[in-house]
Amino acid sequence: IHHAATDHAGNIVLTEDHVRGCMERAGSDPRALPRELGIALGEPWDEELEIYRHAGEGVPMRWLHRVS
Repeated sequence: IHHAATDHAGNIVLTEDHVRGCMERAGSDPRALPRELGIALGEPWDEELEIYRHAGEGVPMRWLHRVS
């Protein structure tokens, strides 16, 4: 589960400490910073939920067999 603070428009808000933590984990790897920020912004969670945002003919369907 991804937890994040949001503003009045629903945008995810990262604190300065959170951004600094992403920078620290990325180190000197220039490709790591966008990855770390993406994780902080919940991109993996967002990608997993994308299938539920589209409905229509021909769109793959995922059935939830057990939800609790």
